[in-house]
Amino acid sequence: MVQTIAQIRQREISSLEDLKEIWTQTNGSLEERAAEIFEIVRDDAREWLEECKVVLEEVEEHEEGNYAEKYGGN
Repeated sequence: MVQTIAQIRQREISSLEDLKEIWTQTNGSLEERAAEIFEIVRDDAREWLEECKVVLEEVEEHEEGNYAEKYGGN
């Protein structure tokens, strides 16, 4: 972003086409960038769900222990 602002100030970018070309050189096509973002979000969501699953399993184990203590179950 800072580099882009500098390029605008130096008049290296004078049109929207110049900006699109710089974006593509830096980040790839919009489709490629969208695919990368999708993968990042998907992977982070999977990781978060796995963490939630572990926490829920720990809560269930703890609750089962409390139930057994209160009501004499196993």
